[in-house]
Amino acid sequence: MFIVVRNTRARIALALIPIIVFVIVYVAVIRPAQNTANQVAAQGQQLIRTSEKQANQALQQVQAGGNSAVTNAQKLTACIASAGTNTTALQACQAKYQN
Repeated sequence: MFIVVRNTRARIALALIPIIVFVIVYVAVIRPAQNTANQVAAQGQQLIRTSEKQANQALQQVQAGGNSAVTNAQKLTACIASAGTNTTALQACQAKYQN
């Protein structure tokens, strides 16, 4: 079904109505939802970056501390091996390398 309008101003107005409705819907619904989604995405990315930094720092601390723990364990093992059955030396080893 077609509506025939002979008045030029009415034709222009009828042609602009769908565009105006689209602009109103876009401004009122689509753009705010898109902005909210963009904000949530940005917050998520920031959270991921922060978590990555914290994980890398924790890994570096573990690696740095882990090396000294391994070294201390090796020294303790060597001390115990050299102490043999001497309980005084074993106690000294334990006291020296106890965390």
